[in-house]
Amino acid sequence: EHVSEYGVHWNFFFTLGVLTLLPKPKKSLLVPIITMSAYQFALSSLQWQSFIEEAPRTLEELQTESKLLLLEILPMTLANFLVANREGILGCLGYLSLEWTGAWIGQRYLWNTNMNNAKNQRHGLGQLAVVLWMIHLTLVHVMGIPVSRRSTNLAFCTWALAHNVLLLYGLQQIVEMFNGTTSNPSLRIWETANKHGLIMFLIANLLTGLVNLTVPTLEMSAPPALLIMFGYICVVGIAAVLSDMLWNLTAKTRGTATASKKKE
Repeated sequence: EHVSEYGVHWNFFFTLGVLTLLPKPKKSLLVPIITMSAYQFALSSLQWQSFIEEAPRTLEELQTESKLLLLEILPMTLANFLVANREGILGCLGYLSLEWTGAWIGQRYLWNTNMNNAKNQRHGLGQLAVVLWMIHLTLVHVMGIPVSRRSTNLAFCTWALAHNVLLLYGLQQIVEMFNGTTSNPSLRIWETANKHGLIMFLIANLLTGLVNLTVPTLEMSAPPALLIMFGYICVVGIAAVLSDMLWNLTAKTRGTATASKKKE
């Protein structure tokens, strides 16, 4: 991975570890809103954004006027580690807000059995997608906050949420088309991916490594990148179904062998 993605020593698995260790607010949207707003204020008003994008990788190279107050109060070793891995460490605040907001969306629109019916649930998710896109476009085009994956800023978080909520809404339409209802969706590929989560995770990571080794990802334009992502998703989906077929065949074989032994 490129050093500007998460830093010199940091990677996304460390970010996942941080998200796992920290407590999660239950059924509250206020906490992620406050967290993300405070983080964006620091990025925009306290020079955190320029620090993330422009600062050198060692504390010794960092000019005095560019140093953050946070670096002044940390021990030298920790301050150097923060400078070297600022994208990954500070970006945890954005990913925390994303996770907390995602949990709230899931509780309210996907797993909430108290809603009147599936139609209200579906329309609520569609309306939320529209609101998120409006917020994102306002941040980018009115307030002038560009999307920054390196800092995981507010514009990036709203962009990610808007895309994913819109995708969920679209998937709900597909499920309804196949099943006639959005309650208890049972598309096989969803069931198999959930059933064999660890296998899917390993396959997806191996494919990610293969793409990074064979394709100059930093130089790719949008159309071929989308084509690669589409192929990637198709391969993972096919692998999920094949894994489930193999699992069922193995279980059936074991069951037959056990039954034969009992008869003997």
